[in-house]
Amino acid sequence: MSPRLPLVLCVAGASLARAATGGLRGVEGAGASNATAALPGVDAIVARGAALASQGNVSEELPPEVRNATDGLVPEAAWHWHRGHHHHHWPAAPAAPAPAPAPAPAVAGSRTPGIMTLYHTTSPEVAELILKNGFRPGSGGWCGGAIYFIDHPHLPKSKYNPVTTKDGAIIEARVDMGRMATMDRKCNAGFGHGVSAAVSHGFESVTFNPGDGAEYVIHSNSRVISTRRYQ
Repeated sequence: MSPRLPLVLCVAGASLARAATGGLRGVEGAGASNATAALPGVDAIVARGAALASQGNVSEELPPEVRNATDGLVPEAAWHWHRGHHHHHWPAAPAAPAPAPAPAPAVAGSRTPGIMTLYHTTSPEVAELILKNGFRPGSGGWCGGAIYFIDHPHLPKSKYNPVTTKDGAIIEARVDMGRMATMDRKCNAGFGHGVSAAVSHGFESVTFNPGDGAEYVIHSNSRVISTRRYQ
């Protein structure tokens, strides 16, 4: 069967539907000027449409009474009665955007600065104990319990802890920094927080800058080569 023949049959059905509808209007308003004129018989329409379909040109050569039959189709049928009988597809709804990836933790840089001359501010009494017995890690700080230095003698007031910082003496120390991790302003890096995390990942020391100047941190006194009283 020619692929166009079902289309002809569809049109024929539409013609009959239109004729039936016109008949109803005629019953309701017999003798009115808008009564529907009689259409050719369905057998004649099908035969004529089959002959045209075999010639490959249905939509152009159908008789006017058949072509015009589509005028009376309901919207759904008329929508499908399109030249070539195309199928319409509504576009798919756009996919929701993927969520933004979470920011990756900072990755620590590293360097090996060798031996550095650093400074530690404390009270005169504690300074004497350090010169005699060495440094002992404190109990707190940005990087946890550790030994903190700066690279110049005078500690800025912004670095004072009102509870734990004592002054009146300055210790100068030569410290072998080994492999030093550079961490962010809160002493964090991709491997964790603080000097303990750095040591567990193969570092011997840490540097970070909380916003008022770099600080240098070691985990134990074993990195200190020598000390002297600077002030």
